[in-house]
Amino acid sequence: MMNNKDKMTEKLQKRIRKLEAALRIVSRHSGKTEVRMRKQFEVVSVTIPAPMIISKENGEIIFANLNAQKTFGYSCEEFAGLEESSLYNNPDDRQLFLETLLKRGEAEGFRVELRKSEDSVFPATLFSQQIYFDGQDCILTIVHDLTEVMTLEKQLRETWELESVRTDIYDELERLRKENKKLKKKIRGLEATINITSHHGDATAKSLEEQYRQTLDIMPVPVVISVRPDGRFLHVNRRTCAIFGFSYEEFLKLTAPCLYENPEDRERFLHMLTTDGKVNDFEVNMKKSDGSVFPVSLFCEPVTFQNEPCLLTVIYDLKERKRAEAKINELQRVLTEMEIAVSIQAGLLPKEPKMEGYEISAYMKPAEYMGGDYYDIINFGDMDWIVIGDVSGHGVPAGLVMIMVQTAIHVALSQNAEIRPSALLTVINRIIEENIRKIGESKHMSITVFSVQKMGEFTFSGLHEDTLIYRAESGNVERVETNGMWIGIVDDIEEMLEDDVLALNPGDVMLLYTDGITEATRKDRGTQFEMFGDDRLRKVFRKLGNRTAEEIRTGIIEALQDYNWEDDVTMLVLKRSES
Repeated sequence: MMNNKDKMTEKLQKRIRKLEAALRIVSRHSGKTEVRMRKQFEVVSVTIPAPMIISKENGEIIFANLNAQKTFGYSCEEFAGLEESSLYNNPDDRQLFLETLLKRGEAEGFRVELRKSEDSVFPATLFSQQIYFDGQDCILTIVHDLTEVMTLEKQLRETWELESVRTDIYDELERLRKENKKLKKKIRGLEATINITSHHGDATAKSLEEQYRQTLDIMPVPVVISVRPDGRFLHVNRRTCAIFGFSYEEFLKLTAPCLYENPEDRERFLHMLTTDGKVNDFEVNMKKSDGSVFPVSLFCEPVTFQNEPCLLTVIYDLKERKRAEAKINELQRVLTEMEIAVSIQAGLLPKEPKMEGYEISAYMKPAEYMGGDYYDIINFGDMDWIVIGDVSGHGVPAGLVMIMVQTAIHVALSQNAEIRPSALLTVINRIIEENIRKIGESKHMSITVFSVQKMGEFTFSGLHEDTLIYRAESGNVERVETNGMWIGIVDDIEEMLEDDVLALNPGDVMLLYTDGITEATRKDRGTQFEMFGDDRLRKVFRKLGNRTAEEIRTGIIEALQDYNWEDDVTMLVLKRSES
């Protein structure tokens, strides 16, 4: 028995003998006929919606269609003097490609980087096959430019930032990338009419048809040629057989109506063809050999093939595209809901925080769509309250807990604006701890609340980052520690809380912040990471302390620009007026 290599060799030898016989017949025709045949092949090559190059095995290019000239930036005359290896960004890829081609007789989906005339590089896949052209063994190659596909991938990666859905969307869009964007544009290029005639005798027509068959066979989408009156198939490419599950011989025994799930769709298809002269993006369900149904889009042009009026139809599989579109629509719905949630969260924060006798400047930037940081300035009658807090983690769950805390605090203060800070946190904790258990989240929140008294006195309670105080008289920064307990861990924290007092003199500044600032990092000396840290924050604050609250906030943000912020970042600057 012959092994696979012997079978492949025999198959190639038969193909070569067949093409050689056709060439000998064609060579009997006059020189003018050969010239007309070459021009006719060039006309056919224009309709191929991709760069097409024919070269010798030694790399000498003998033909390049118009799309190849546009893509690579060489004229037809310039191409004739080129070696194919000069089109490769890595010349070794040409040798690897050639070895693959000679070993298999074809090369489908060979991934390379190609170089244009101005030395720009672009990614591509090559679909190649050995053919007999102009009396010699040659290689026909169709190039698919992947630049647009890779640009789309980059845009999608930058657009879809939701961590909870990132994996799913990338999986779906990877399949969509392979089957959708690039191929659809190339399919539309097949709208140009391909007209194969036999004006120069049967031998010439058959030779031209054979070259055209080879070109269609390496197209990465299903393409069929059927007789217009009854739908008999005269030729289908290999991709068609792979998609529908019929062999080439089985297809030649079928008619086009057999592939339609609903016979009425075939009539609508023909009506559109008769009315418009061609068919573009006709969506319909078709059947495979096993009876399964799948959605497709048809693009069709009338052609003449084997002296018969025929239809050249490109079949675009919509199954993956529709699945991806459904996923994208679902994700778009999620994003819309997320945007609403973000809008709600932003609406809960004070728009223009004000307290009599103080300058106030606030800043908040979540790490994701929603953040778990919380700051607030609450005015109830003669009482003012300040809140700073940070829910563990970030993103949607942290944002929801933050909204619950904000709502609970406002409700509690609306009922008793003179409540002690420690008592307020005790009440809030019972509500939040129970709600966190109900939603099945493992969350807690560091928080400090301040009730503002007269003459610059603040009573505060809770456990959060240290409070920094810039003293205008000395120019120094004091650190006020917070003592207490986080909320959301245990149901009763009353015994763990106490009320403390601090005071601001005229010109003094209070800085409240979350750990997103101090834990911001950057690379130092190549590989070591350093944090912004508490000490650096105090130094920056001290340097800026005699400025306005807005200038202090802006100066701290500018100092953070060289650092990566991987957590929510929030700060609140309060400066007591001089008078």
